[in-house]
Amino acid sequence: MALIDTYRNNVSRKRTELSKLSNDRAKESEKKAKQKQKIVSAMNSLKPHRHNQQYDPKTLKSNVLKRKLHLLIKKLLNWI
Repeated sequence: MALIDTYRNNVSRKRTELSKLSNDRAKESEKKAKQKQKIVSAMNSLKPHRHNQQYDPKTLKSNVLKRKLHLLIKKLLNWI
């Protein structure tokens, strides 16, 4: 009987562990979704608006940096 009790306890423990891992996975998925949402929001804020386009050297340099940042964020999104 002791062996059966051991197996029963092991099954019970494994089910508890599985439940905990499942909950942890759901929490991490939620975190991941929030991070993606923040990245998309940041990408949208970097998109140039037609009425704000200016071509002086400072703005041009700023636009180049924004484009590079946009590409990095896009790569990060694909990685996540």
